[in-house]
Amino acid sequence: MKKSWKNKIKQKQHHNTTHFERGNKENNRGENMNYNQQHNRNREYELLKILKEKKLEDIELKNIAGDKGDIEQFAKKIDGIETNQIRNFFDKIKKLEKDKDFENKLILLVPNIKYAKARKLVPNEFVELIILLVEGLQKSTDKKNALKKMVTIMTVFVAYHKYYYSKKQR
Repeated sequence: MKKSWKNKIKQKQHHNTTHFERGNKENNRGENMNYNQQHNRNREYELLKILKEKKLEDIELKNIAGDKGDIEQFAKKIDGIETNQIRNFFDKIKKLEKDKDFENKLILLVPNIKYAKARKLVPNEFVELIILLVEGLQKSTDKKNALKKMVTIMTVFVAYHKYYYSKKQR
């Protein structure tokens, strides 16, 4: 039986790849990530460390929000999230500023981010960021000041992510 030209091309492509490359292509169901993705996911981000260690109201924004600051580094390295997902959560956080009863609506952010994670719309790092911001706001004594800092952190994150994300697209 004569082989079709399509089968010949497939056979040649298969022959020209290494076993490792074939394994990654054939088994790619999300569990095989490239080195940078694995490295980024396993690395503890400085921004997340700061949010874990300090109260939201005690964080100095000039130290983390400036050029080459922790927020910029976080936005630069986070991968696997579309700008519209970031904007979705940013808009929810921004609306909290205008609401006098924002603490009750704040609680809904955690289930919303976990739902987005379950649908594979956001990476673990972004989930952790939102959860740490919510917990930081809940623990703070000066809620209004903490909310302003939360909004500022997200504003800076959105700006840097948009900058680096659109840069990657070029």
